Amino acid sequence: MEARAEDLLPVEYFHVVFTLPAEIARIAYWNKRAVYELLFKSSAQTVMTIAADPRRMGARVGITSVLHTWGSAMTHHPHVHMIVPGGGLSPGESRDRHLDQLLQRKTPTLIARAPDAERGL
Repeated sequence: MEARAEDLLPVEYFHVVFTLPAEIARIAYWNKRAVYELLFKSSAQTVMTIAADPRRMGARVGITSVLHTWGSAMTHHPHVHMIVPGGGLSPGESRDRHLDQLLQRKTPTLIARAPDAERGL
């Protein structure tokens, strides 16, 4: 454990969860590969886009994502858990800002929907 701890950035780490609306979860039950791939890509893109914004952090962050397909009630409930550092790499310097400032409650929803809006979905 100590050897791995040396690899971590000296910042806080945050647990972030992205869930699917019930309507899309029903589609995911029959189209797992396509929907889960979109869930991974859109959630990662959302966090990276927010972190890269100079008004927020202006940095590139790392992400570890894990897919859960069932909720605690043992019902189909696809969602992605992420561990995201509260700091990242930026050109010429290291930035450390709290992720709770980066991921305000409504921001991920708006950004996650933006790629679909561009494609007319």
